[in-house]
Amino acid sequence: MRSWRCASALALAWGCVLTLGCASESTLIREDPGFTAPALRSGGLAILGVVQVDEVPQARPPLVDALQRVLAGARRDIPVVPAARVQAALGDSATRLFLLGYQLRGDPDSSWLARAAESARPLARYGVLARVRETRVRYGTRDIPSSQTTGTGETSVRITGRDVQAEVTVYDLATHAVVYRGKFLGTYDAAPNFRPPPADTLNPDSVEVGMRTPRHGGQTFRQPTSFAIPGPSDSPTEMGYPEPPPVARAAESAFLELARALPGAPAAPK
Repeated sequence: MRSWRCASALALAWGCVLTLGCASESTLIREDPGFTAPALRSGGLAILGVVQVDEVPQARPPLVDALQRVLAGARRDIPVVPAARVQAALGDSATRLFLLGYQLRGDPDSSWLARAAESARPLARYGVLARVRETRVRYGTRDIPSSQTTGTGETSVRITGRDVQAEVTVYDLATHAVVYRGKFLGTYDAAPNFRPPPADTLNPDSVEVGMRTPRHGGQTFRQPTSFAIPGPSDSPTEMGYPEPPPVARAAESAFLELARALPGAPAAPK
């Protein structure tokens, strides 16, 4: 097995410990010797679909969009065929049945895979499927240096984090063989953004700050006096914690590790 650094900078920056596995490693399960950088660049990669275990189909579009955007940005050397083009070639009903089996079992039914491969083969040599297997929400705190706050001295703020584990499989569309499979960890934290509000709206007793995820109207942030972790019967938002980041936002860092692990990727920035 090989392993790569995965989202370690994010994990270290927030000081969080993932329970989905080691936060600094992703695992390669299979890589065919013939799956090379030249073959991938010349053949292209079709997005066959992205699913999440125990989730409704409506959750898929943000995950598909996350994978496509990350690949387009991080691997411009790979021709990527969007999922919409594959679905148009395969048909809505066939796509739904194909992805349902993959969502339930982690491996598509061979007959549906053959149909999907036949439809996508004129578009690309390879096809990729991704499945978010696990997701978890965690609560904690972050220390903010005085230079980043609206007050004086170092302070701590509440954060809400989302961790995911995604398994990704790449198929040779001509042979239907698995040429690449790996597991990747992703994480994202929602935390206050200490940009001072306009001077004419500043209330010295309550400072409203932006969140990394959309806030509901009227939400404000107050310097906490304690940092109790929410229990099963508690309301995290009433305790001052941000709303959990979307699964797709956390999956972006997992997909970035995939992009960096595929053959021919440039060296990751240090």
